[in-house]
Amino acid sequence: MLVAGWYGNNFKAQLVQLNALAPDIPAEHYVLPQIGSFWFESPEVMYPRLRNWLKTTAPRVFKEKNRALANLMQWALPSAPETLAAMWYTQCTHQEQSDEIDLQMKIYARGMKVKTRAVLIALHETLIRSYLKT
Repeated sequence: MLVAGWYGNNFKAQLVQLNALAPDIPAEHYVLPQIGSFWFESPEVMYPRLRNWLKTTAPRVFKEKNRALANLMQWALPSAPETLAAMWYTQCTHQEQSDEIDLQMKIYARGMKVKTRAVLIALHETLIRSYLKT
């Protein structure tokens, strides 16, 4: 089984504007001029590729509270722990953070086996601290 990867020009332009690292894309890919690039590979290769980009991007997101990069993380892997923590952490107000946690509890928490908001927040805080130490 193969999955498709997509690296759009809009995503790339936002990374350039933010002076952020681009995700690794395979040498063998197809280019659609003015739109982006795509490729096919196994999920066992694609998922680690995306996770690697998240793990290299997350420290900057957490150090700078960089919402724009957090939004790009959400495009790459919306349910990854780093993405969820980034989307919560980069909210501007406590109310927005609360709303984000509510949304995550509805959409993702069941798959994460998280039962309460407090547990989800604690998971986010622990993950963020681990990235801020590096």
